[in-house]
Amino acid sequence: MLGVCYLEQIINHFVYLMSANFSILLIEADCVETQVQKIMLAPEKFNLIHETNSTDAWNFLHGKHALDLIIFNLNTPNSSFFTISYEKLLTAIKSQHQWRNVPIILLSDVQISKKEILMKIAKHVDAFILSPFNPKRFLKEVNELINKGINKHIAEIHQQHIDLARRINQLIDITEYSTDVVEKIEKLMIIKQLAFEHFDFEESYMRNHNYADYLVHFQNHEVMRNSIRFLLKDPKERINKDELKKFYSEMFDDLKDDEQYIRFLDQIKMSEVE
Repeated sequence: MLGVCYLEQIINHFVYLMSANFSILLIEADCVETQVQKIMLAPEKFNLIHETNSTDAWNFLHGKHALDLIIFNLNTPNSSFFTISYEKLLTAIKSQHQWRNVPIILLSDVQISKKEILMKIAKHVDAFILSPFNPKRFLKEVNELINKGINKHIAEIHQQHIDLARRINQLIDITEYSTDVVEKIEKLMIIKQLAFEHFDFEESYMRNHNYADYLVHFQNHEVMRNSIRFLLKDPKERINKDELKKFYSEMFDDLKDDEQYIRFLDQIKMSEVE
């Protein structure tokens, strides 16, 4: 007979799969093709945000929204007075911490030379589709790139853990031989920036995908945010080996929350289009 806890795990698994939303930003003028894409990117699977020009897309992105995919039609006109070229928009997306791992599909109904693709487009985008496109191929690219983005997100989480652990250990070593409070504060401020970016990075994706244990994870992040604030309130006394080891322990001795979140991400990956 199945135990209650196991049954709850099964139920939670299906709740994850049913409630997980994938957010897609579509940058394209209103046209028949746009309506077809909206039908294919059904609301029960995707949260589709539609911006009709690159300037509005730029403003949307500055709202710090988490995204799983960007679909950008190269032929989208920009009627705004403050125009932003597609090249500038793509460059900006890939240069920003919160956007750099978001996959991009570029659409175009104009044949573009290979040279231009290589020079201006290929380095910024993950797929290039000429329209009119094959719907099956389009959905296959969407599914594959969403999964690619999730894998990048998981890899980024691991890398951020490694970077934070290395910097905290370096600061612990510094406290052994240095009495320079300014140096210690500078090192801890870098750790604060990296840690807070890491927490924000995880939390934005958790909210975006309706992660059921988001609140617990957020509260654990708050404990660590407050630990860093505590150290900085009296850096001369508190930035020492014992306090830093305590903070390191809070951060890394129990990573069950992160392991559970990564399992959740693996579960919600898109299935292949037949």
